[in-house]
Amino acid sequence: MAATEQKKRKPRYREVADELTEGILTGKFPLHSILPGENEVAAQYGLSRHTAREAMRILEQNGLITRRRRAGSMVVNDELPTRYNQKVQSVNDLLQYGNASRLQVIDSQEHIMDEHIAQLLQSDAGKPCLKLDGIRYQHHDNRPFAFTEIYFNIPSKATRTRLQDLGRAIKYVTRKLDIPNLRTVEQTLTAENANGTLAKVLELKPGAATLRSLRTYVDIQDKLIAVAYSWHAGDLFSYSTVLTKV
Repeated sequence: MAATEQKKRKPRYREVADELTEGILTGKFPLHSILPGENEVAAQYGLSRHTAREAMRILEQNGLITRRRRAGSMVVNDELPTRYNQKVQSVNDLLQYGNASRLQVIDSQEHIMDEHIAQLLQSDAGKPCLKLDGIRYQHHDNRPFAFTEIYFNIPSKATRTRLQDLGRAIKYVTRKLDIPNLRTVEQTLTAENANGTLAKVLELKPGAATLRSLRTYVDIQDKLIAVAYSWHAGDLFSYSTVLTKV
């Protein structure tokens, strides 16, 4: 099947962050220059100050600027970092890397569940499910940083067959795993060395370090809808969690 890239409208703060990033990369905002402040960005793009702040936060998170109170935002790097950092404080943050990166779905097929996948999907081994394979890239980098397998427990044979079309499968994933449709996302992280197949996909040496995540998705009706494994290239991905005392 031909590969099709997932397309989804970006949040407004992400669009502005991308435009400011492009300005830094092309020299419109040179190294050590001061970027417009949050109020100026908000006025220029017709944003709330909160949205402008989110856009600037992304630039800071990507290592392009430093922000100091009353001193403005200074450009400290005119090249994008080689690592993708996922900073998590909420379910929204956990899922935002769907917007902060691009997913290329490379395969969609009917898959017979083994005992492990069946247990994760609360189903029975030997039954078919829908399995999608995809590769994630940063927006400004063509090197793959993650390989993903997503499993959906879909009883209908007709639906599974229809979703083997990549275009339809992408729309299905986008709708089902969209933030408003989800109540709970559980994630487990494990260190794992890349086997030969995974190393080839991620352009790594066999045995290279990866960070494997297992995510379980539960919708707003408390129904388990999918599980996903992702293997992240160790030299291109970092993960941080912010915990706040309440």
